[in-house]
Amino acid sequence: MSVRAHRAVLVRAHRAVGRALLRLPRLGGAVLTAVWAVTIYLLSDSSNPLPVAPPVPLFVNNMAHAPLFGFLCFLALVAAPRRMEPFPWPRIDRRTCTWILAAVLCYALFDEWHQSWVPGRDSSLGDVLTDLTGACSVLWVASGLGRPSFRTRSLVIRLVLCLAACASAAAIATWAMPAPQPR
Repeated sequence: MSVRAHRAVLVRAHRAVGRALLRLPRLGGAVLTAVWAVTIYLLSDSSNPLPVAPPVPLFVNNMAHAPLFGFLCFLALVAAPRRMEPFPWPRIDRRTCTWILAAVLCYALFDEWHQSWVPGRDSSLGDVLTDLTGACSVLWVASGLGRPSFRTRSLVIRLVLCLAACASAAAIATWAMPAPQPR
C-alpha cells in the first residue's frame, strides 16, 4: 500500500470514528463527557497515577494531561450542536469552541485544585496549559475533518503539529513552570 493510500485510510478512519459517535444522541455525548470527567477525577485522586522511574515521570505525567483533556474535548464535541450537510458532524464554530474550551478550562482548574489536596500530588498552571493544548488540538483536527475538501496530507500535518504542541506544553509544565514539591 502506498503512502498516499495509507493517508487516505487515516482520514477515513478518523471520520468513521466521528460518525459512529455522532450516531449517539447529544445527551449520550453529555453522559460520556461526564463519565470521562469522573475518570479524570479518579486518576487525580491517586497519589501516584503513573508509576515510572525518574527523570522521565514528570514529563510523561505532564504529557498525559493532553490526551486526557483532549478526549474530554472530543466527547464534548459529541454533545455539541450538529450540522447535517455535507455529512453529519459537530458544528465547530466560534461559539462551540468557546463553550467547550471554557468548560475544559474550568474542569482543568478544578482538577488542579483537587490535586493540591491529594497527598503526594501537586497543582500546576503548567498542567492547565497542557490540558488546554490537548483540547485545542482536538478542536483543530476535528474542524479539519469536518470539511469535505480536507486532504489527507493536511491531517498528517495537523496531527504532527498537535503532538509537537502538546509535547511543548508538557515540557513547559515540566521544566519552565515546575510545580511545588508534593506534600
